[in-house]
Amino acid sequence: MMIVPAAVLAIMATASQFDGNCTTNQDCHLNGDCVSGTCKCDSWWSGAPDCSVMAFSPIDKNTGYANATESSWGGLPIQDDNGTFHLFHAQVLLCHALYIRLISGQMLNHCGLGTWTQNSIVARSTSKQVEGPYTFQEMVLPSFSHNPTVRKVPGGYAIYYIGGWATSAANCSSSDSFDDKVTSLPCVQGAKVDPKDLIRVGGDYKDVPLPKDANVSACVQACCMDPECKAFSFNQPDSSGKSPGCEVPSGLSCCKLKKSQPPTQKNGCPTCTTGTVPSTGPPSPPSPPSPSGCAAKNWPKTCGENMPGPSHDTCGGGLNTGCGISVAFSTSLYGPWTHSPVVIANQWESDRLYCAHTNPSPFFLPNGSVVMAFNGGYCDDRLETIGLAYSDSWNGTWNLLNLDPILHNGDGSIHHCEDPFVWKSTRGWHLLTHNQQGPQGVSSYAFSSNAINWTLSPTTPYNCTVHYTDGTTASADGCGNRPQIIFDSNGVPQYIVNGAQAVNPSGGKGTWTLFRKLLRSE
Repeated sequence: MMIVPAAVLAIMATASQFDGNCTTNQDCHLNGDCVSGTCKCDSWWSGAPDCSVMAFSPIDKNTGYANATESSWGGLPIQDDNGTFHLFHAQVLLCHALYIRLISGQMLNHCGLGTWTQNSIVARSTSKQVEGPYTFQEMVLPSFSHNPTVRKVPGGYAIYYIGGWATSAANCSSSDSFDDKVTSLPCVQGAKVDPKDLIRVGGDYKDVPLPKDANVSACVQACCMDPECKAFSFNQPDSSGKSPGCEVPSGLSCCKLKKSQPPTQKNGCPTCTTGTVPSTGPPSPPSPPSPSGCAAKNWPKTCGENMPGPSHDTCGGGLNTGCGISVAFSTSLYGPWTHSPVVIANQWESDRLYCAHTNPSPFFLPNGSVVMAFNGGYCDDRLETIGLAYSDSWNGTWNLLNLDPILHNGDGSIHHCEDPFVWKSTRGWHLLTHNQQGPQGVSSYAFSSNAINWTLSPTTPYNCTVHYTDGTTASADGCGNRPQIIFDSNGVPQYIVNGAQAVNPSGGKGTWTLFRKLLRSE
């Protein structure tokens, strides 16, 4: 089976009939045909009568990619001429020298997803089966590079990804450990841990999973590595095995990062320890002078060329390393790879999509032109939403297809989400995202007949319950992140791939790459 993750024009899953009321295919979310008032849904969208919910087959517990010592995130495989599947995925590492450490077998689990803006690389892993399990082979792109998606292009292969510049990840080939380097930061040295009878409540914005046997210093380090963090709560598992108030897998400790420093109050959580850090955060390269009103991660369009980064859009200038899109090219899946930035030529014509571009998802049309969904706008008061750009070739000039974000809530406000995956079927255009707002839950789905005017479904297209072939189930926390769909050579969808934080099939620690089999009618 040859995988074609792009240039897919027809989704040919067999339809199955459900009771429902419809007048057009729009009422079936473009995932089925409206026949005599009833939606006949494609099998992989047969989870609801109106074709708004995906359906899955059980999977083997060894499906996907899980590294026992390093955290991975998402990815997409592509098949070579010899039948081997190559999964290009993000891997979050201790240092630049990961490749050396993996080859020597000296793998350590010091670094999780929370340090992705500094320590993420693009890696290649292989399997003889599309569903895996996959085995790590090599580092393809050094830090910083994240959330890759690979495509076959004329003359070779292209990887679209976030990043494309070096970051200051620790060099673990030296005798000093990463922990030693972090603990020497002024932020860590200036941290203050509250007395056990006191606690700080409120201001939470992120839960960082930590090993069960971690101590409060690990939480201090996690807070200091995030420039937004001003206080923390280190929550260890209680008698139930869960860390109180945390959305992390059972059995793990948790570091709750806080944007503010709430006042202390009497501690009602025996397994919780709070504290504060200096507001300076980790060191970053100096940025150009800014006019009044322009500050870190809040850059109105009026800031213009005062924004950091080579394209003055806050990406790659040391202030916000977690954004910017690049494309890498090679004539072979084995490299070597050359890379160049993906710049949207008319980005400054938009009032909301002018900055902080991330998470590229290209769809190739038959004539070689490309429509790319992406995240944009985070630098403007932390807005995260979806835009579309167009190019006449995979490495051509990009322009916004629509100057405005494409997804809106029922009240007309911009919908907050990230991690788009866009594709086209015979009925129209489709989009999956990691949802961040509204009733949709962890994931959201939208559809369009022309790629310009989009309808956002209020229904959650899929949740995080994973069904195994042995009859058991589990919850893959975080499963809405970085969705990508694998299509076979006939355009039939096979699997959805996500980043996940739990039910690691190999029993390893950290995040991993989840494959789920989409329901097909044989």
